[in-house]
Amino acid sequence: MASMSPDAPTVLIIDDEEVVARALGRVLRRQGGYTVRTAATGEEGLAMAAEFRPEVALVDLQMPGMYGTEVVRRMREFSEHTECVVITGHGNAKDAFEVLRLGASDYFEKPIEDWARFIQVIRQAVRIRELKK
Repeated sequence: MASMSPDAPTVLIIDDEEVVARALGRVLRRQGGYTVRTAATGEEGLAMAAEFRPEVALVDLQMPGMYGTEVVRRMREFSEHTECVVITGHGNAKDAFEVLRLGASDYFEKPIEDWARFIQVIRQAVRIRELKK
């Protein structure tokens, strides 16, 4: 596992599927050197983001309670410098258009098959966030 420096960028994974969140976290730590935190619901993720303002929020679209588009919309309201990347196992063009319109940096369908592209998108989101600051 990559060692984390105190100033390593933080990625908040908001996904109700624990297995998916763990797998994503493992890849982000090992291949990207990121600090990773997880939340199982949109509400929990927004509360965590309000507390520590992650560089990137990786948001699942379909979760019980708050839908991912609402999480992205609310994230933009109070943490404008947090970049959102959306992931979903039930993707369609309408949802992809909507999350991008709301300000998400990118959109991935599960299962993620191109891990190199995934890490590249997260790195780009961190760079965008740094430029916005």
